[in-house]
Order: sequence, then structure tokens, then C-alpha cells
Amino acid sequence: MKFLTLFLALFFVGVPVHAGWVTETYTVHEYKVLFDTDKSEVKAHEVAKLKAVSAMAGNVEVIGSADSRASESYNLALGQRRANAVAALIGGSATVSSLGESTASGNMALDRNVIIRVTQVTINPNPVFGKGIDIQGPVSHIYYSTLP
Repeated sequence: MKFLTLFLALFFVGVPVHAGWVTETYTVHEYKVLFDTDKSEVKAHEVAKLKAVSAMAGNVEVIGSADSRASESYNLALGQRRANAVAALIGGSATVSSLGESTASGNMALDRNVIIRVTQVTINPNPVFGKGIDIQGPVSHIYYSTLP
């Protein structure tokens, strides 16, 4: 019994047993929805893009922004209204935020936008220990053990 205990202690102590046994793949898709000046209504031709995004599984971030024509507080609120409008059309649970005019580049037409980021995570365990099961979709945190 002492030999077995010593063997297990030497084998598992200080050895990262998960290293190389699990592969994680992160895929980020980014979409941009443009808006008219001082508007937060989504244009009709942008709705098809949003339907495609709503069909995707993953962690969704919706980030609204505005050009620099109005005050910073107004642009922050306008960016939030735009992000909320897009998130409502996407459905599901999205993280919604506004950057206001903080990312304004000076191109007024392109600064009036909402960016949608969909992050997909695929975890492929080692076939010996994980039996080849793939975990896909919205994953914010997974605790896994590589021991059988």
C-alpha cells in the first residue's frame, strides 16, 4: 500500500495533469449595425443581419456608440438606447453597454453604430478521459477534471 501511495504522490504532485489533454477554441464574430443621426431605431436592412446573429450560440456583447456632435452624457445615453434596441431584436441574454463618443474616429457616419461581438467557446477533452465529448456554446466558466 505504501508503494501505491508513493507512486500516486510522485505521479500527481506538481504535474499539471490537464496540460495538453484539453483544447479550447475561441471564435469571435463581430458585426456592426449603423444608425442615422440622433436615432436609435434599427434600419430595416440591418434586421436580417440581426436575425443571423440571434441564431448563433455564444456569449453576446452589444456595445453602442455615437458620434461627437452632442454632449458626452447625451451620447452615452444615445449609445445605450441603440444597444438596447439591437439587444431587443437579437433576444436572449446579451451584455449591453455604451461607449458614447469615446471611440469616435471623426467619421460621423461610421461612429453612429452598435458593435455586436459573439464569442463561441469549444472545449474538446482528451478522448481517453473525456470520451470525445464536445462542449459548445455560451461558456463563461467551466471547471473540469481530467482524472477518470
